[in-house]
Amino acid sequence: MAESLDALETIDLLYQAALEPALWSDALDRLARATGGLGTAMIPITPQNTNGLVVSPALQEANIEYEREWWRHDTRVLRIFSRKLKGGVCCEAELFTDDEVARDPMRQEFLRSYGFGAFAAQLVMPLPDFVVAFSVQRALKRGHFEKRELVTLALLGKHAARALLISTYLGRAKSTGRALSETLEQFQCGALILDASLRVLHANRAGEAMIGDGINVQRGELTASAQELRASFQRFLKCALVTDAGGGDADPIALPRSSGGKPLLAQAVPVSRSVASFSLPQRASILVLVVDPDRDSTLIPAKALSLLGLTPAEARLALLIGEGRSRGEAAAMLDIAASTASDAVKGIYAKLEIKRQSELVQLVDRLTVLSARRLA
Repeated sequence: MAESLDALETIDLLYQAALEPALWSDALDRLARATGGLGTAMIPITPQNTNGLVVSPALQEANIEYEREWWRHDTRVLRIFSRKLKGGVCCEAELFTDDEVARDPMRQEFLRSYGFGAFAAQLVMPLPDFVVAFSVQRALKRGHFEKRELVTLALLGKHAARALLISTYLGRAKSTGRALSETLEQFQCGALILDASLRVLHANRAGEAMIGDGINVQRGELTASAQELRASFQRFLKCALVTDAGGGDADPIALPRSSGGKPLLAQAVPVSRSVASFSLPQRASILVLVVDPDRDSTLIPAKALSLLGLTPAEARLALLIGEGRSRGEAAAMLDIAASTASDAVKGIYAKLEIKRQSELVQLVDRLTVLSARRLA
């Protein structure tokens, strides 16, 4: 009954460690004691790499020396790696002969000095081609692990493997969340991620600053501030869901603001399932980009137009035409002849492979979501 209770307590602590990584050291200690060992190391089976190594308290002192020097000579890791073992329990008696152990400097010079003898390990592959061993170290004087202890290790090792898998996925999810936040912060315009119910999953700081003046969030759902535009804005957003399923693209929408500034300009982009599963929340369905024409004047995309093959002079002219000005107005602003502007526009259209001003306006609208700072 005592052994059964100890096993249950060990299992419980392993799953606690999955949620609270700081508990792994204690969980590894409990695993060692439950299987007749002195301590446990959770170690990646990758030669010349100790990243991710975690040990129980009884191995802490030895681990300092191990990470300083002896990891380069760890024949146990090398043997498991060379045999391409990826799961289940293995032990010293299965992997090494007595003669190999007697001639191994790591066993004789390092492990013996700390009173460590044989080892047994539960192997698990939490990620493709990445094997981790829960390696239990036995006292030198106790010889090899007994059969019942290996059976216990197999039982507890399965739970340790599941706990590590949970911990790995939670860690990846947190990393993905941080990467998502950092990526969206690169947008100088507002960027909001919505699910299929139009509920906001994430917004960058620029997007959050716009809420309440042009766009609102009510009961978690993104909506237009103007009451008369809420139904059409909802249809606009849902059009992106249809686009993801093979429907047509929606044109950008203007959202009036109570502050009296220029309307916000919004575009909704569908999020593909493959992208959502890897780098965005799995419920992500729509990315909404919102530009504030008053605040985002620094996003003038002249450099972006230059990257598309225009000369600096052509880019300045194209920008003015793309903002809706006539050729005469653009010529006056640039202090050039109207005929010169007309000739230049023909060259601009040819380089950009467009035929009319409306197409240039659409292109400039798209380029305004790029930060000139990022293109510098």
